[in-house]
Amino acid sequence: MTDDVGKEPSERTKPLMPFHAAFLGLTVPPVTAALVLFLFCASPTGLPLLTSSLAPAYLIGGVPAFLAGKLDVALARSGWGAAARLAVAAGLGSLAGLFVLAPLYLADMVGGFLPLLLPLACAAAAVVGLGFSILLARLIN
Repeated sequence: MTDDVGKEPSERTKPLMPFHAAFLGLTVPPVTAALVLFLFCASPTGLPLLTSSLAPAYLIGGVPAFLAGKLDVALARSGWGAAARLAVAAGLGSLAGLFVLAPLYLADMVGGFLPLLLPLACAAAAVVGLGFSILLARLIN
C-alpha cells in the first residue's frame, strides 16, 4: 500500500467547499424563481414580484437543491468530472420540475405546454448553481 503523503491532490480529487450542498440549497431556488419569471415574460428585476416568488421557490426547490448538492459531493468524491456532474444536475433539476407538475397535469388543473417551462428553468438553475459552486471551489482551493 502506497502512502500519498506529500502528493498534490489531482483535479478530480480536490475537496469541494465544505458548505457545497448548503450553497446549492440556498442559491438554486432564487435563480429558478428569476428564470421562471423571465420565461413567463415577467420582469424578474421587479422587487415585489421577485420577493413574493421566493417563498414558494424555497418551499418547492430547497430540499431538492440540497439533495442534489449532497449527490454532487458524492459524485465528486467518486471521481466524476465536472461535465458529468453538470449533466446529472440538469437531469435532477428537470425531474424536480416534472415532479411538481405531474400531479397538476393528472388532476387536469393545468394544460398545454407552457407550464413545461418549469422543468427547463429548474434544469437551467441547477446547472447555473452547480457551475458557480464548482467555479468557487476551484478558486478557493
